[in-house]
Amino acid sequence: MDEPLNERRLASRVFGHWAEMALAKRFARMEDIDPWLLAADWSRCVLVRLDRDPGLSTFVMVGEDLLPQHNESLVGRPITACPRDTLLGAILKYLPRFRPTGGPIGISGPATHLGAPILFRGVLLPLSTDGNCIDHILGAANFRPMLSGEEKQLRARLQVSMLRVEKGQIWDVYAPLSGGWVQAKVTAVEGDRASLRQSGAMQTISCKTSDMTEHPERYRFISYFDATSIASP
Repeated sequence: MDEPLNERRLASRVFGHWAEMALAKRFARMEDIDPWLLAADWSRCVLVRLDRDPGLSTFVMVGEDLLPQHNESLVGRPITACPRDTLLGAILKYLPRFRPTGGPIGISGPATHLGAPILFRGVLLPLSTDGNCIDHILGAANFRPMLSGEEKQLRARLQVSMLRVEKGQIWDVYAPLSGGWVQAKVTAVEGDRASLRQSGAMQTISCKTSDMTEHPERYRFISYFDATSIASP
């Protein structure tokens, strides 16, 4: 496992590889993911084949550091075979967020792994064979034991965030001048700036995309305006 200061780096590296493999496409393909390039991070990754019923989704690969028990293969088995009180179970419960569509998400916070409290950070990244319908998910996660009293700290709160801002997304934006939270649709993304149109108004809001993905206290992803369906089994 990485040291505490490196918790975020695993998620960043795997997300960076996914984004590089996607290039100009919205999604990378499962065949694009290269275990050799991910090197030691591959042992903390998981590949899942999605089903229309998320509970029937099956494991394609599980890295040895994410296995609930050493030497226990989960390949080919449904995700329900993984105990919920594990790190793998903690991140896989978010698979339904990829129906009917979904972008990459980051997850961090407290969980229980094999009976012990932990702090973890992970990512879930959509993969698509045809570039439209999500048929697999690449996940990666790292963790360390939770220290005594740490559960009371802000960093120990569960957080789920969208990792990429795209045209057509609906976000809640905290706008004090408008009286608090307002809902707005992303109408354009240019470089590191996103333009959002507030619901029921002609006002346009300009935001840094990095702020939208890194500051959940001010930006909350809601849904996609234009949804596509998940691939059939």
